[in-house]
Amino acid sequence: MPTPINRRTVLAAAVAAPGLVGLPKLSPDAATVTTILSSNLETATVASPISVADMQTFFGDTTGVGNANNYAFTSVKYAAGRDKLSTKVLSQHLEQGTYGMPDAGLGGTGIAITGVNLKNAPIYEATIEYDVRFVGSGQWPFGGKLPGLGGVLAGHGTNPPTGGNPSPYGWSGRLMHRRTQANNPSAPGKLVGYVYDPTQPAGRYGQDRDTGVQLVWNRWYRVKQSYRMNNIVNEGVEGRPNGIHRIWVDDALVFENTAQIFRIWEQAKITHYVHDLFLGGNDPDWAAPADLDVHIDNLLITTP
Repeated sequence: MPTPINRRTVLAAAVAAPGLVGLPKLSPDAATVTTILSSNLETATVASPISVADMQTFFGDTTGVGNANNYAFTSVKYAAGRDKLSTKVLSQHLEQGTYGMPDAGLGGTGIAITGVNLKNAPIYEATIEYDVRFVGSGQWPFGGKLPGLGGVLAGHGTNPPTGGNPSPYGWSGRLMHRRTQANNPSAPGKLVGYVYDPTQPAGRYGQDRDTGVQLVWNRWYRVKQSYRMNNIVNEGVEGRPNGIHRIWVDDALVFENTAQIFRIWEQAKITHYVHDLFLGGNDPDWAAPADLDVHIDNLLITTP
């Protein structure tokens, strides 16, 4: 298991020297990593709700973020932080009885930006981490999406595969919160990895990666996902099952797969940040049993 790190030390280092941060990478010989994206809301001065322009600044991308419809941002606001180091957080409101996103025609109040372009892309290996909190009470929703990373081969679309549309030209890896017992409304929540890869049949949704982590309302978690691309056996036909996918929660390793096939094309690497905060699924079973908010803070994407 990688050596645990103190996230406050890491965040302080990222502010002091944004180019190099002392984090462990997947390979054991690395002493430093390069910051691809480091964002929080401490310098934000504009009022809620957050505009497309605000999100472009937050994510450092004027192209991919701008592809989202403006009204998808009406439920994205600032919320009060939890201490002196974090006075503002990103808050996504998810309204009772709704699911999905408004721009998907499902009537939901969530957001999905699957095409935030990463600098230095395509990237062979990267880690994404952030703080997340689920603000609510009572029944846990059926489930919903959380941010992650993805990649698509140039010339084969602008976004990584999601939404029940796997592709031989790309992959995506996000997190989901789910109810621990799908048919038991009183069951607590859990955290799972959620992967699309080129080995999936057409029309299939993503694949869960169980972490064994149970979620509770109104508690902060530091979640981290790392991805290292697999080798190619036969270009465009077969990938070697040696890609690495790991998930940590509060610095504890909770999932590891060292035989993942993310790609079958050499240049289908890590190209995008996927900012998904919505409930679903695409049917009413995913609708929120009550209003809830998902808070995100201290987003950090790094690469060796």
